[in-house]
Amino acid sequence: MPLPTRFFPRSRLALSLPLLALLLPAASYLLVPRPLPARAAGATTAPASTEQAAADRKEQEIARVMEFFRVTQPDVYDQAKSLREVDPARFEKLVRGALGTVNHLEAIKKNDPLLFDLKMKDLALAYQSLRLARELQKPGLTPAEHGSLATQLTKVVTDEFDICQQERQQEIADLRTRLQDLDKQLQERAKDKDALIKQRVQDLVEKPPRLDW
Repeated sequence: MPLPTRFFPRSRLALSLPLLALLLPAASYLLVPRPLPARAAGATTAPASTEQAAADRKEQEIARVMEFFRVTQPDVYDQAKSLREVDPARFEKLVRGALGTVNHLEAIKKNDPLLFDLKMKDLALAYQSLRLARELQKPGLTPAEHGSLATQLTKVVTDEFDICQQERQQEIADLRTRLQDLDKQLQERAKDKDALIKQRVQDLVEKPPRLDW
């Protein structure tokens, strides 16, 4: 089931509901890619064909996503294994949908651990709010039950809003750092203008020039 439209106006990770569910306990996960099976003894050492390279890459992607499932939520991992046997097309669709998120989260975790933690908390709260909203839609709730769920939902949404604000603050801080680095590079290039121009002319005459100079 697709996630409902979010009400916070900022870019978000596109997640399917199953993937969002498995992210709940994953605020500090460590993705350990599963190595491909070793080639049999005596196998050829010649470069793999284009088809074989594509097949190897696909297996690597499947292994990484499945390892992510295994580490973060074993029950989802077991379901995915079963799905791979009974419905390979749906399994591949699940892997393709999860791979972009795994790659994106992995890159954020590597480059900005604080922002990664905030995004994981945000995703967990988003899922909690979805579950509570669905509970509120169930028929037959008593006034007390409805009031309790509504209070919980308000608390979760409030926490989510605060996390969203922290994410934005961190993203702004990252941009400021990047702008400072660019400004420093600009000033350094201005100081070295004559030397850079001389080197560029020499490169153009003597060898294929670099595109970025």
